[in-house]
Amino acid sequence: MDMTRTLHKTLPAEPARKARNNAGMTLLELMIAAGVMTIGFVLLFGSIMSISTTGSSSEDRAIAVAHVSTVIEELRSLDFTDVLEYQPPPITGLGGSALFIVELIESDEEGVTVLGTLPNTISALAAPPPNPAEVRVRLQWRDDYGRPRRALATVQLAR
Repeated sequence: MDMTRTLHKTLPAEPARKARNNAGMTLLELMIAAGVMTIGFVLLFGSIMSISTTGSSSEDRAIAVAHVSTVIEELRSLDFTDVLEYQPPPITGLGGSALFIVELIESDEEGVTVLGTLPNTISALAAPPPNPAEVRVRLQWRDDYGRPRRALATVQLAR
């Protein structure tokens, strides 16, 4: 009977000793945890870069649309003879590669025909411009990554 009591007394002490021996993490568990954290940080950094690129692109687009709207409003306020001599204002905020192209166009079922670019080639027109004349304003630029971008608007002007 003494032996049974001895067994019962030694059994509860052993699990406590085992728990103390397995209290730490193995090297494999640490490597897996480091790998999961690395993947998480890479995904987080990629998301932050994507958000930054999208924000910059949206800002450039808003600046371009504002410039195009300004030119359209200036063209609407001019007499038609002054429109033919119109020079767009300088472009700010889009870098040195930004370029305005103001064209006199004619639209029909077959598509769009460019009659001339303001103010350079309008004087060389064989026939007078249509009434009302359709003017297309295009702003072209390259973004921070060198990709071509553009903003476009058209307006009809009566003589």
